[in-house]
Amino acid sequence: MPAAIKGKFYYRYMVLDVFSRKIAGHEVQAAESAELVALLMRRTSLAEGLAGRPLVLHSDNGSAMKAATMLATLENQGVVASFSRRRVSNDNPYAEALFRTSKYRPDHPRKAFASVDAARAWTQQFVHWYNHEHKHNGLKFVTPVQRHSGVADAVLAQRDAVYAQAKATNPQRWSRSTRNWELKDEVWLNPERMPRAELERLTQPGHQAIGFVSWAHVQKKNQQRTVGGAGTVDSGIYAVTAKAAVGARLTTAQH
Repeated sequence: MPAAIKGKFYYRYMVLDVFSRKIAGHEVQAAESAELVALLMRRTSLAEGLAGRPLVLHSDNGSAMKAATMLATLENQGVVASFSRRRVSNDNPYAEALFRTSKYRPDHPRKAFASVDAARAWTQQFVHWYNHEHKHNGLKFVTPVQRHSGVADAVLAQRDAVYAQAKATNPQRWSRSTRNWELKDEVWLNPERMPRAELERLTQPGHQAIGFVSWAHVQKKNQQRTVGGAGTVDSGIYAVTAKAAVGARLTTAQH
């Protein structure tokens, strides 16, 4: 986030639950620091009640995310650290989408922020809008909070009933079936192109290589793609929390 002083920037840290798209934690700081990221993760864990849940923090390869302070914090919380693939700038599309939404908001300041407090105030306003008001097109147009709190299914069921009634009342207006309002229960950061059953078969012991990729590497990729939530920030550090039955995938990013 650009500051009023040329060459100076503020750093925005966010924790995104990829399953629900809810921004579970966020801060704006005047510096990039592993200690600040670790503190944000501890606060988010307490706020979301993540203790004891099987979580994975997926991040880029920045120094803040690989620092001993951050890794120690994750280990103490039982969170597994995961890092993006080399030379893959868009390894977490949810983070990219979140920050694009932020930057293209009509009320996003065109000029630099006068102070870190001004940057924090705007970010606070954006997070509230994104979580509570934003009808997310990736969530069948329910808000992230509705998905996170578990009421999305009821909202979509009511929406489906309204569409069915409208079609029954005036069927000539409908050349096809009504819109599908069903939300999937699985969320993947980077879906595999091959069928899931085939991927699981290939990652079993005994398969030494798949093309130019070793079995160990494929297994690691498969383990990272656990069903659940993931986190995001901007181009630097992505942090994630999850609210899923099976597991969660965390990501970190910094802007």
